Amino acid sequence: LIITAIESLFKKGIVHRDISISNIMLEKIGRELRGLLIDFDFAANIDEEEEDNGGYRTGTLPFMAIEILEADRNTKHAYYHDLESLFYVLIW
Repeated sequence: LIITAIESLFKKGIVHRDISISNIMLEKIGRELRGLLIDFDFAANIDEEEEDNGGYRTGTLPFMAIEILEADRNTKHAYYHDLESLFYVLIW
């Protein structure tokens, strides 16, 4: 489902940076459940993400990775932050 999308993005060098319940769509087709990750407004290339992101953190507060919340505002977003956000969606 969504974890496959995060993996595919990572393999292409992209982090989503705003995984939340609002950015995941689910569709049931027969017995199969499909997930779709949407809203790539905050997505960034891992190698080209600027150190200075304008002084604000990206993401939806209840689903943001703890490291991003606690770190200085210019901390680069990594794939494991997206995975942590997905975990928070699952327990929401």
